Amino acid sequence: MNAYDIAREERIEALSRLLSSAHEAGDREEMRRIYEEFRAAVLARSPEQMALLEHQMFVRIAEADHGR
Repeated sequence: MNAYDIAREERIEALSRLLSSAHEAGDREEMRRIYEEFRAAVLARSPEQMALLEHQMFVRIAEADHGR
C-alpha cells in the first residue's frame, strides 16, 4: 500500500470509532454525517487496497477453517 492508502485506512478506522461513539450517544444526525464520510472513504479505496484487504480476509478465513 502507498502512503495515500495507509492514510485512507487510518481515516476509515478513525471514522469507525467516531461512528461507534455517536451510536453509543444516540446522536442519529451525527451518525448519518459520519456514516456518509465513512462510506465515501471506503468507496475511494484503490484497487490495490481492495486486493490486499481481500487477500487478508481469505487468509483469516483459511486459518479459521484450518483451526476447526
